[in-house]
Amino acid sequence: MAAFTSVVGRKCWATNKYQVGVMNDLGDPNVLYVQCASKDDHFSNTTVPNAGIFHWSFCDSFTGSTLFWCTLTWNGVSTSFQSFNDFTRARCKRCIWIARTDGVYFSPTFPPAHETWAYAW
Repeated sequence: MAAFTSVVGRKCWATNKYQVGVMNDLGDPNVLYVQCASKDDHFSNTTVPNAGIFHWSFCDSFTGSTLFWCTLTWNGVSTSFQSFNDFTRARCKRCIWIARTDGVYFSPTFPPAHETWAYAW
């Protein structure tokens, strides 16, 4: 069973609510370090064990311009990318990024399905 670390957002009254997650699929004993931020929120120094998931939910801005960045680090390598932007907004309400040894994958659904390779380490 996967370990979950969650940051639950508030209710959204006039905008859409989204959930974004980062999953560690690096294999034992690899730990994934996650830092994600937007203009209004910052989730730093989150440690995600193998098979664990860190996820958060939020309300989109009134202008539909919310943007989140994440930096993922493991075994001395890192990658940074936009974890929520116009691309993800148009494809999902519950998105997940999956960290694997060959890179980071994107799934427009949770649980993950139809993952596509997105970023190298």
